[in-house]
This record gives sequence, C-alpha cells and structure tokens, in this order.
Amino acid sequence: MHPHQESYIRERSNQLFEHARSLAERGDRAQARAALFESYGLEPRAAAASLIAGLCAADRNSVEAGVWYERAYSLNERQSRYATEYARWLAENGQPEEASRIATCVLERHADYGPARDLVAQLGRTRSAGERAARRVVRAWRTLTGGSAVRDDDRRTIVACSGGADSSALLIALAQSARPGMVVAVHVVHDMRPAAQAHADRDATAALAERLGVAFATESIRAHGLGRNIEAASRSLRYAALVRLAAANGCTFIATGHHADDQLETMLMRLIRGAGVQGLAGIARRRVLASPAGNMTLIRPMLAIGREQATFICAGFGWRWQEDETNADERRLRSALRTHVTPFLRHIRSQAAGHANETAELCRQAWALIDEESEKLVGRSDASSGVISWARSDLKAASPIVASEALRRAILRASGGQAQDRITQRSIGAAIRAIRDRNGERREFQWRGARMVVTGTAVTIEPVATPSQ
Repeated sequence: MHPHQESYIRERSNQLFEHARSLAERGDRAQARAALFESYGLEPRAAAASLIAGLCAADRNSVEAGVWYERAYSLNERQSRYATEYARWLAENGQPEEASRIATCVLERHADYGPARDLVAQLGRTRSAGERAARRVVRAWRTLTGGSAVRDDDRRTIVACSGGADSSALLIALAQSARPGMVVAVHVVHDMRPAAQAHADRDATAALAERLGVAFATESIRAHGLGRNIEAASRSLRYAALVRLAAANGCTFIATGHHADDQLETMLMRLIRGAGVQGLAGIARRRVLASPAGNMTLIRPMLAIGREQATFICAGFGWRWQEDETNADERRLRSALRTHVTPFLRHIRSQAAGHANETAELCRQAWALIDEESEKLVGRSDASSGVISWARSDLKAASPIVASEALRRAILRASGGQAQDRITQRSIGAAIRAIRDRNGERREFQWRGARMVVTGTAVTIEPVATPSQ
C-alpha cells in the first residue's frame, strides 16, 4: 500500500474514533458503535476495541463485551489498561484464575499500576469471602441434617439447582465438602419461562454437576392450564417433583438455595400485606414434606449467608451462573423490593438481612407457642354435629392472640375450608372484642360457610349453607 494511502486510512480511522468517543460521551451509543466499527475496519486498534467493549457492557451484552475486551488485549498485550480491562471481565464472568494470572502479569511489568493491583486484591478478598461463606453453608447443612448425631450416610441430600447464583453456590459448597455420593444435583424444568431459557438453565445445572463430579437428575412439570394462580400451582408442582426426585435417588433431605436476603424480602412483603406472627416467621430453615414415598425434610442451609456471599462462592469456583430475566421485572413486589428497598436498608444497616433472619426465627418460636396453646384451646371446645362451642369465659381467659387462632381453626373446620381467604385479622379482631367485652346480648359474625354466635355465656361456631351449595 502506498504510504500516502496508509496515512489517509490512519487519519480517517482516527477521525472516526474521536467522533465515536464524542458520541459515546453524549450518550448516543448506537451511533458511537457504528463509527467505531468503521474505524476498526480501517485500522484494528486496541483503543477502538476497548471502547466497543465498554459500549457493549453498558448495553448489558456481556458476551460481546468479552469478545472485544479480548481483542483489545490481544492487539496490545503489554498495555496495562487493556490487559486489566480484560482481566476484570474474566473475573466478572466466572474465570477468576485467568483474571488473576493476567492482572499479576501486569503488576510484574508495572508494579504501581493501581487498577491491576486493586483487581488482584479484590480477587483475593472474593476468594476468601467465598471460602468463608461456603464453610458457613456446610455447617448449616450438617446442623439441619441432624448434626453430630447423624452418620454421613444418613444425610444424603438432593440440591434443587435452578442454575442461578444462589442454588449454584449451594451445590458448589456442599459438593466440595460432602463425601462422594452424598449430594445429588436436581433440576425441575417448568413452563413459567420460554422453553429455550428453561432448557439453558437445565443444561447449565447439568454442566455444573458434571464439573463437580456429582450425579444429576431432572424432571419436567407443566403449570399452565391448572387455574388462575399459575405461580402457586408451579411452586406446588416443583416441590412434588423434588420429593419424587429425592425418593428416586435415595435421599431424605431436599436443600434449596433460599438465603438471608430472600428472608428479608419475604418478611417485608408479608409486613406490607399485614401478616401476623406466623407470616413474619418467614422462610423456615427446615420443614417436613409428607409424601406417599415417605417423609422428606426440606432444608435451607443458605439462610446462613446473603446473596452477595453466594456470588463469591460461585466466583471462587470460577462458575458463571444463569440469570433469570423475570427477577428484574419490577411489576413483581419482590423484584421491586430487591431493586429499590433492600439495597437502601443494607446501606443504612449492613446486617439487615442477618437481623431479619434472627427475627424470623424468634417469630417462628413465638408461633410454635401460639400454635400449641390454640390447639389446646380448640381441644377444650365441645364439638358435635359440626358445631363447635366454648364457654365464653374460657375464650375470654385466653390470650387474645391464642383465642384468635383457635377461632380461625374452628371457622375453617366448620366451613369446610370455604372461609380460608375470608378470615381477616379485622373480622377475627371484631369477634374477639365482642367475646371480651361486658355486653351479654346475642351477636353474630359470619364468614363464607360458617357463622359464630356470641351470647352472654357461650360462643358457638356452626356451618351454614352458601348460595352455591
């Protein structure tokens, strides 16, 4: 090529690059990318590739960003900036070892290059934090599966892995610490997301299981067409599938990836909706799932850590998890809280999620007492021919919260479950106030399928016919 032509191409490429940089600074990313592609086509330069990568990252196109960061690095490996940019991308996409190698090479040439030094330090902190978090998860798993009183052979566990960061971290932590054969990775394919995304999640989980050297099993469910509340139907079907998978793999424990930040979000959601003590108990660490195949125990070892610690575990293992786009849908209350509320709570109180977990446990203990005492109170009632009655003095002597729960159970029993969604705290509160006041007149309270009559000496709950019966 003639020197004049080379000079023209270089000058034109430079003009396009400067124009693109100006467009990018004004926020016109589409036009900036077009100008950069033209500039790069005339003369492949690391600076253009780096800027294209940055624009791709701003558009949340991580894969394409990685391609261009790598090109910038390959065009000028000895340039600290491009090497460190590529290393940072590798670190953020599940390749911490290679990221550390490249950043360390930068420091060997330029020991005082701050971005590389910071990245190496960050990788070290992340690795250490991930190891600490994994140890906490494993300790929680051993406690929830019976502690030192249980032999390892009796704590075989399936890990319900969606492919996301939380359940992937759980699988990584347990698989790396448990004896061979003790952990089985399972994935339930559901129809709440497009088929291509659902299958990608399944395949990612299978790949993680293979890398960890653990068995993998899967099952598919369909929730659409089973009623109006698709999410509730899907949840119920998923748990039923997990029970079947546990039985098929000789496991008595089912571990899910719910963590402390999930607990905080759940408690906030229930608080907003006016939940009582039972609702504020949040996500249980452990509960029994009854099934024809025998009882299984659902456990949540990840409640010991938060969402960020889960990502540290994945990063330390060099695992890039799947992202569920529905988690960013702010029309969902949980997503809105996760985006706007819980980050602020953690900003003003860094231990908010951990404290919420502790409060949930206290609420669970309080609920256990309420449950026990209310069941005793129901047991002291006179039940015959579907009618449940107490001496008014017995209910009046009980704690209002215990009496409220006893009445709720009696109403549900009398109504055959029809009143399930109609028994509000307001309606039960009105009944309790009537029982505890000094008015001896007859008063009635009605729910769908049941009626309560309060007289001077007795409280009676009886079934009533509804229009549909």
